[in-house]
Amino acid sequence: MADQCRIAAVSRSSFYYRKDTLQSTSDEVMKVMYKLYTQDCTLDTRRYVETLKDFGFQMGRDRVRALMRKLNICAVYRKPRTTGIDPTTYKIPYLLRGYKTERPNEGWSIDMSYIPMRHGFMYLFAIIDVHSRYLVSWGHSNSMESGWVVKLIK
Repeated sequence: MADQCRIAAVSRSSFYYRKDTLQSTSDEVMKVMYKLYTQDCTLDTRRYVETLKDFGFQMGRDRVRALMRKLNICAVYRKPRTTGIDPTTYKIPYLLRGYKTERPNEGWSIDMSYIPMRHGFMYLFAIIDVHSRYLVSWGHSNSMESGWVVKLIK
């Protein structure tokens, strides 16, 4: 092919160049995406890729994400509310503020955290001795049930 391009005085890059038709397909895809978004606003990039295959559009998640940004749409989903505080309830003050412990088991510190996983959350509960920084107890669970916490404290 290099000899033929040289004889025709055409560079090889010009010979192999194909005009990008992404703009025309992008407009069509964006129309379909917006229509899908008005029907179901919970679609994320993975589900858009699968749904657009049914409409005959083959593209990756990065392209779908770019088109979603261009359309100014995003998937609407419920965010975790793990630390919701009721303003009407009494807040217990921190009783160990300013208190110096002199030996182990005078005071414990308790913490509960959530760890995001692929399908939901795991909850980590830990009890630490304030004086020695010894881990007294710990546990993890996939739900925040009070029985689980009470068992770890006992």
